[in-house]
Amino acid sequence: MKLTQIACCLLLASAFVLGAVLIDRVDDRVALEPQAQAEMVISQGLFTVMSTGGKSNEEYVYLLDTRSSMLVCYEFSASKKRLEVVGTLDVGRTIQMALNKTDSDNPGTRRRDR
Repeated sequence: MKLTQIACCLLLASAFVLGAVLIDRVDDRVALEPQAQAEMVISQGLFTVMSTGGKSNEEYVYLLDTRSSMLVCYEFSASKKRLEVVGTLDVGRTIQMALNKTDSDNPGTRRRDR
């Protein structure tokens, strides 16, 4: 074998190895993307605040009051310079309702929505 053929074979082999490593790293990052990051959440005393991006120049801010179990969602628009309540949710009541759902055929068991 000529020296150039050996060099080409080694170059090709290293390209396959680097490609496999790259694919492995990309798969790991894609799998982790949907998870919330700790930097996005601020917790102080009875309140927890989280913000997420919205449409164009808008941002959503979620405020959880752990004492009253209320979750309030605000929409912040920097261009319009306004902050308005989009919705509220009583988290404690929602969880209690989910736990109290029962199947009429088997009282005491939780029903699973399909």
